Amino acid sequence: TDLIFSLNVRNATSIGTGAFRNCKKIAVVDAGSASKIGAYAFEGCTNMIQISLCNSLTSIENYTFYGTGLQNVVLPDGLQSIGDSAFASSKLESLTIPASVNYIDCYAFESNRNLSTVYCMPATPPSVGTDYDDGDRYWDAFDGCAAGCMIYVPQSSLDSYKSASYWKEYKDKMVGYSF
Repeated sequence: TDLIFSLNVRNATSIGTGAFRNCKKIAVVDAGSASKIGAYAFEGCTNMIQISLCNSLTSIENYTFYGTGLQNVVLPDGLQSIGDSAFASSKLESLTIPASVNYIDCYAFESNRNLSTVYCMPATPPSVGTDYDDGDRYWDAFDGCAAGCMIYVPQSSLDSYKSASYWKEYKDKMVGYSF
């Protein structure tokens, strides 16, 4: 059957590694109480277009939402880190990174060809993961995103972003914004 459905795991405190991996029948997920979501949990859920996340979620693990149909994501306020390829190869068009994020790993948003708007709210530019082979080359967290992708950062931090490691590569695509 081709039934697409909503998944309510609102009462779950955690979602295990690979729990719904490649489940093509999920469209909407309410994970409003899950303070832990394992790596690969929703990888390959190509019809998943919406997720509600818990504010106590502090980390999005590697490949958690890789290859999903998610288009517009507002990450929860308590989030601190975003793992390797966490949202890579998805359908993102817009993304809001909360002020609490301090680390974004390699390839986190890679190959989101429609990603045109990123609201990056941290006052201090988050650290970005480096090449695992030699440790001295930054791998592009936004590689393969829309050519015209704009990154909105706090107005008071615009100069910091434009001179920070990794972020300075996007200085021509940055705009100061009042959040």
